[in-house]
This record gives sequence, structure tokens and C-alpha cells, in this order.
Amino acid sequence: MLKYNGCISLTYNITMKQHLRNIVVGLSLTATVLFALVMIGIRFFALQETFIYDEVYSWVTANPAIPFSTIWHDILLKDVNLPLFNLVLRAWAHVVPFTDAWLRALSVIFSLLGIAVAWFLAPRSWPKLEKFAFCSLLAGSYGLTNYSHVVRSYSMGILFTVIFNLLALRILNAFAQEEKISWKCWAGFYGAGLIAAYTHFFACGLFFITCLFLFFYACAYKRDRALVFWATALCFFLWVPWLYNTYASLNHFSSGWWYETNKVLSSWQILLFCLGSEWMLGGLLLLLIVGLVSVSFNEKNILKKRTDVLLPLFQVIMLVAVLLALSGRYNLFTERYFLITLPSLFILLVALWIHLYKRWVGVIVLLPLFLYANTIYHFNYFFPRLTEFSGLTPAFTYVADTLHTPKVMVLLDPITYPEASQWPFVHYFLPKEYPIEVIGVTEENAHQINPPESVPVIVPLCSMYRLIMLSVKYNFKLPDNLVVFQQSCIAQNPKR
Repeated sequence: MLKYNGCISLTYNITMKQHLRNIVVGLSLTATVLFALVMIGIRFFALQETFIYDEVYSWVTANPAIPFSTIWHDILLKDVNLPLFNLVLRAWAHVVPFTDAWLRALSVIFSLLGIAVAWFLAPRSWPKLEKFAFCSLLAGSYGLTNYSHVVRSYSMGILFTVIFNLLALRILNAFAQEEKISWKCWAGFYGAGLIAAYTHFFACGLFFITCLFLFFYACAYKRDRALVFWATALCFFLWVPWLYNTYASLNHFSSGWWYETNKVLSSWQILLFCLGSEWMLGGLLLLLIVGLVSVSFNEKNILKKRTDVLLPLFQVIMLVAVLLALSGRYNLFTERYFLITLPSLFILLVALWIHLYKRWVGVIVLLPLFLYANTIYHFNYFFPRLTEFSGLTPAFTYVADTLHTPKVMVLLDPITYPEASQWPFVHYFLPKEYPIEVIGVTEENAHQINPPESVPVIVPLCSMYRLIMLSVKYNFKLPDNLVVFQQSCIAQNPKR
């Protein structure tokens, strides 16, 4: 009888533990879905936000009023940025109304497609929970949400980075399981990679690094080596013509655009920009260390089975090594560029999280906690963004409404985009009722800034040091009083 009661008690305890486990899992997954939906909703709300400085360049390239020949020959071919997104945006602007919100909508669509294709292209070896976690991170990341609607190449680059990463994992799994790889999978991988290579330089770097990783595995498994080598060579051959154009553009801007920063400080700022506050970074670092140690000690054949850990590690380490090598000439440690690497990082984090979840079910609460932290962080610091940081709009408004001068001069030097885009760029910031003439400062007309003519001058994105250097270059006297708008726009009023 005692034995019988003991069996009942043991069964009851097991049932209760299973019940509690199901409750914790259910609540965690429900909370994750809710936070992900909130961040997806923010993407649509952000359609109303004001264009930031760099987005105005995209607005110029998409403007139907500017001939395509001018856009291609005088702007895109003379810019350091890869051209594909701007070409797609221009085509989009011919289909939808040419408004800021509709231009933003294209980036939002790319962002949402990245979440959808992540579910359908995830390797078949991934359990549904792993696919769910990866899609949730793509949806709930505050870094990706913050730039999901920005009219630049980031959302498009992230979409195709997700595609070629997941297809690469499918190919690697097929290597390990000695399965045949369909031509659709190969075509999808190299097609997505080539599109990514013409969308963003960091996506390009990750793609060719991934190709190198695939080639190593193809050699190890003694299959498809020729296919990987020649397909990669073809993609590089199709991409390499842009190298000369990029090199020429970089040399053009080398005297003023590129700047040196401390790499340790820059790396810390990049991590904060992409992943959040210090305590969030600490939690992710702890997950990374514990997960890597656990995988190393508890799983066999890591090289064969855990390519979802090894591939993103290889990608990130190699990319940083390349950037360090290039930084001797050009500083590329800029926060927003590294958003492209987040899909690779999320693949790594999800792989480690799933491994730990199989050993300790309670680890599942880390997923909703991370999304909760991202959501709160975004609401506290980035929601909504309704002002443009350069200060050009209030500067022009000040000149028109307060100074009431018949004309204003603009120093175009700080606008480092190609010359043909500078005037459309400036006119974007003018108030619609702007009543005065805008003149670009040249060596011939710079004397108008000095008394007795005393024409006000606006200097976009300019520090005091740069303003002094420009005054020396154009031989005009700095006024006693400067009116500063926002972070980097300085309006000069020589009459006050």
C-alpha cells in the first residue's frame, strides 16, 4: 500500500513539474509574440517620421523630376555607396506616390520580408522553436527596428543576408548528411549573395566570407568543390567592376570625410548601437560564453554538426579582421554599418540558446526578457524620431522668418555626396514658403559674407574647427555671433 502511494506521489510530482514547465513555456512564447508584434507595429508607425540627413540623398536619387541619366552618371557612379538599393527605390517611386512615407514603406517591406523568409528558409534540421526564436529576434531587435524604415540600404541588405546565410546552412547540412543539393538552393544562395554584394559593403563582405567557409567544407567533404569555387569566382567577377569606382570615390573623399576613431571605443559604441544597454550586452555575453563552453564539452562532432555555431563565428571574426586591415586607410567602424551583421549574430545566439534550452528548460525565459528589454529600450530612446538631426530645416526657417534677408549663402563643402546631388539635397530642407534666394559659396562670391554686403551663410554638419578651416579656404571673416541649430548645423548671421 505504501509502495502504491509512493508511485502515485511520484507520478503526481512528475505531472506537476510537467504542468509548470508547460505554463512557463507557454507564457514565455506568448510574451515573445506580443513584444515582437509591438516592434513590428512600430515599423508602420515610423512611416510618419522625418527623414534623417542621409535619407535625403536617397530621396534625391528616387526623385522622378531628376533625369535617370543624371542620377546614374553624375550621382550613383560618383558615390561610395553601392547603387542597387537606390535603383530599386527609384523604380518603386515610379509605382507609388512620391512621398516620404511611401519611400519609407519600401524599407519596411524589406524588413518584414526578412522575418518571413527566415521562417521558410530555415534549415530543415531546425526545430520550430529555433525558427521561432530567430524570427522573433529579427522582429524584436531594437537595432533592426530602429533602422527598418530608414530609406537606405540596410533593410534590403539584411533581407538578403538572411537569405544567403540560411541557404548556406542548408548546403552545409546537406554536406554533412551526404544529401544532394538542388540547383535551386545553389542558385538562391549565389543570387541572394550577389544582390547583397551590390546592396551594402558589409553584406558583400559577409557573402564572400561565407563562400570561403563553404569552400573549406566542400574540400573537407570532397564534393562540389569546383562548383563552389567557380560560382564564387563568377560572383566576384560580376562585382569587381565596382571596386575601381569605389576606390576612386574613396580617394575623392579621403581628405575630409573619413576620420579616425579609437577602435576599442568604436567597438563598444557599435555594440551599444546594435544591441542595447550595458546590462543587455552583459547578458548576451554571458549567454555566448556559457553556450560556447557547453557546446564544446557536451556535443560531439562539432565541426560536422554545429555549423550554425561555426559559420557565424567565422563570419564575424573574418569581417572584423578585414575591417581592421582596411582601417589603416579608411575608417569603417561606424555603428549603423554593423546592423548588417545582426542576422549572423542572431543565428549564433539562437543556436546556443536552443542548446542550453535542451539542457535547462528555464532558459526559455531569456527570449521574452531580451525582447522586453529591446522594446523598452526602443521606446525610451528612439520613439518617435520626429526631428532631423542636422538642423538644416530650422536653420533655413530662422533665416527666412527671423532675419528676413533677400538671400542666403550655403557652404556645400560639408555635403560629401556627389556634386550633382547637392542642390536637390539642400532644397529638400527649405520651407515650402521659402521667399529668399539660396546661393552656393565659391571662392568668387565668398566676399559677400563679409561686411558691408553681409549675406548670412549656413554651414551644414559643421564643427567650429571645420568652420574656421572653411573661412580660411574661402577668405571670409567669421562673425562674432553664431546661431547653432541641432548638433552640427551652424547658421552665421553677420548682422548681429
